[in-house]
Amino acid sequence: MQTFNAWGNEIFRTLRNLARHPLHGAIVIVTLALGIGGATAIFSLLDHTALKPLPYPEVERLVRLKNQVPGFNPGAEWELSSAQYFFYLENLSSIEELGLFSRGGANVQTTEGPVRAESAWVTASVFRMLGAHPQLGRLFDDADDEPGGPIISVISYGFWVRQFGQDPNIIGRTVSVDGRTREIVGVLSPEFSLPPDPGAFGKQTPDIWIPRALNPEGPFVNSHGYPAIAKLKNGVSSQEAEQEFELLALRLPEAFPTVYPQAFFDRYGFRTTAYQLTGYTLGDIARSLWLLGGAVFFVLCIAAANVTNLFLVRLEARRRELAVRSALGAGSSGIRRTVFAESLVLASIGGVLGWGIGFAGVTAVFALARDMIPMADSFSFTSGTTLLFTGFLSLWAGLGVGAISLFQQRRRIEVGGLYDGNRSATAGRETHRLRNGLVTVQVGLALTLIVGAGLLAASVQKFKAVDPGISPEGVLAVDLNVTWSSYPTNEDKWNLYREMLARIRALPGVTNAGMVTSLPLTGGYGCTIQAFDDAAVYNRVREAEMTMCAGQQKVTPGYFEALGIPLIQGRTFSDLNAGSSDRGKVIVSQAFAERFWPGEDPLGKNTGPNGYSEGPFFEVIGVVGDIYNNSLDEDPAVAIYYPVVSHLPWGGWTTNDLGVVVQTNLSEPTAVFSSIANVVSELDSEIPLANARSMEIVVADSMARLTFVSVLLEIAAAVAMALAAVGLYGVLSYTVFRRGKEIGVRMAVGATPEAVVRMIVGKALSLVAAGAALGLFISWNTTKVLQGLLFDIDPLHAPTFLLAVAILSVVAFTASWLPARRAAKIDPAETLRAD
Repeated sequence: MQTFNAWGNEIFRTLRNLARHPLHGAIVIVTLALGIGGATAIFSLLDHTALKPLPYPEVERLVRLKNQVPGFNPGAEWELSSAQYFFYLENLSSIEELGLFSRGGANVQTTEGPVRAESAWVTASVFRMLGAHPQLGRLFDDADDEPGGPIISVISYGFWVRQFGQDPNIIGRTVSVDGRTREIVGVLSPEFSLPPDPGAFGKQTPDIWIPRALNPEGPFVNSHGYPAIAKLKNGVSSQEAEQEFELLALRLPEAFPTVYPQAFFDRYGFRTTAYQLTGYTLGDIARSLWLLGGAVFFVLCIAAANVTNLFLVRLEARRRELAVRSALGAGSSGIRRTVFAESLVLASIGGVLGWGIGFAGVTAVFALARDMIPMADSFSFTSGTTLLFTGFLSLWAGLGVGAISLFQQRRRIEVGGLYDGNRSATAGRETHRLRNGLVTVQVGLALTLIVGAGLLAASVQKFKAVDPGISPEGVLAVDLNVTWSSYPTNEDKWNLYREMLARIRALPGVTNAGMVTSLPLTGGYGCTIQAFDDAAVYNRVREAEMTMCAGQQKVTPGYFEALGIPLIQGRTFSDLNAGSSDRGKVIVSQAFAERFWPGEDPLGKNTGPNGYSEGPFFEVIGVVGDIYNNSLDEDPAVAIYYPVVSHLPWGGWTTNDLGVVVQTNLSEPTAVFSSIANVVSELDSEIPLANARSMEIVVADSMARLTFVSVLLEIAAAVAMALAAVGLYGVLSYTVFRRGKEIGVRMAVGATPEAVVRMIVGKALSLVAAGAALGLFISWNTTKVLQGLLFDIDPLHAPTFLLAVAILSVVAFTASWLPARRAAKIDPAETLRAD
């Protein structure tokens, strides 16, 4: 009880001292709050993504299956085929369950009209493996996966709330999905979601779920469009399962000789691999967050060094007070209690404020790049883990700073506390060296962050300078989806699209319009084998160790013009050509022409889709500029554009899902969306439009990851630089105070104010030089971790290093100017009279 009262008294005394001298306490609290807040914000994101497993039962046993096809394209990975699914399901001994799922969109008719809903096609085993539970009704069972099974659906909790007002009688009602009536048999619990694919971290909970019914009797084709998840048996590792997958894959030619001929395996190196589901889902975002976590750790170290310096100065000023208390019987335990009480009180207040800063920081991060955070809907900043982490940091800061400060000052308090004799000179020099060392470390860590931020900023600038191949200004993009039942033939669809485009082009403010299956920079180009009537093309591509694949797109007339994709040779599609072509025409990108016909005129050449070397072939009538599939930091897409026409010489595809691009002369292209919606509704009131956005947003989103990491690292560097400047200012201010008499004497014997300024600034620059040397050494050995994030810039880019040193030098000079000017104003006469 006595000890408790003693600590209470010390805390009360600390609060009273803070009220009397608020400036010192405010600086310490703000410094700690910035460090703790930044660390807490990044930790909460790391805990949600890299540290905390996905919210599925026994997630360590879940694996994501992919097919690696190195001979097709370096790094190429395909999903499973239906043949693989049934073959693996029957023969694998290392897995407990295997399931298929796929995401998409669906036209759903509601009482308020048609809506475009997120959809998922899943086998019943996916629900079981991921631990799904119904809020109402039931989920799918194995009988629902069989061909000819019941025509049913399950809806998400959110869709139930939004579209059906939480109707408790929803089970048994029917809903029209893509023109087909389905009975609603269940509502999913609100917390359930599918694991997102890397780089697709937006909405993870589909609105409507449909059974993935496949026929085990086939027919089977070499088409790989079924994402798969497997659950390993107890005690089986993913490596052991992968070995079994590889062995079974080698038996596919024997089981399905027409689907998987041996020549296919020999040429493409086809093999199945298993990724741990958590690691696969995180992808590169975890690496980025760990990088930011390291940056915040640096900021936290700088803040701790800064606060330690401030405490050393504070204890220096209170040395006489503490020595008197020691002499009056307070004892060493009382002195320790005083120091630790002050450090813990300040750290606690800083921790509370830091938690608030962390909350604001995470809110800003979600506003900036919510779609980049996996499982964003289930994130909680107020989790117990985050609160414990904030408390731990506060306690660590309080105890650590107090211990270091007390260790350095105890000899001065005990030996020389009542006077400034020589007996305390050694302890004073030790403290002075420690303060200088802490400033050096602060400067070094700050320089490291400035270098990293500079490299990323330079990458962003180079990124933005890349020509995207399109003119996004004034262009609106919107998704259009028509149902199979309403438009069963290509002629039906083409007549609709032709009339729709004609009406859209006639709208006020619209200058052109077109349609495409996948927009540039959205990742939809894929890689499909192309065929040629010239054997020399195959030989040339094989000798160059390239692939025969290209991104196939279907486009309408007006698409290239609306998006500003330049025509390099020949011509683009016209209404007459698109509708009445006998043999078929095609347009290729410049990258396509350079790959398959280098140094030749591509016009008049023949190529065929999907690897059908027997034809029919399409004649090349034009070459257009290159665009990018996912991001501007990759090679341009090898693209080929087939026409959306009423009659194709080859019936291998349909065009139910298209992106409409509308070029306008409006400053805000989305303003024309309502007029477009009216046009579509007039033609067919059951067709919904979705995902309206400007193409400028699409381009910006393609740079999101690099921009996101760059902005956060720049903020961390700015905070680090500010803290380093404060630390330098504090040391120099104390130096001026401590050496006031010496400076006065120097000026009395002839030193000019300018000489005094040079002395103080020189002291600052010497500390900066030492810190810069440390920072350059750290940067030189750590910036390579940024390699995967940098675009067209060397991680050891010398100009960035030099610029970082220059920036830090300017900041240091500014921080040293005020103490230097104060020193220059010391009155030597008053100093001598004081002596």
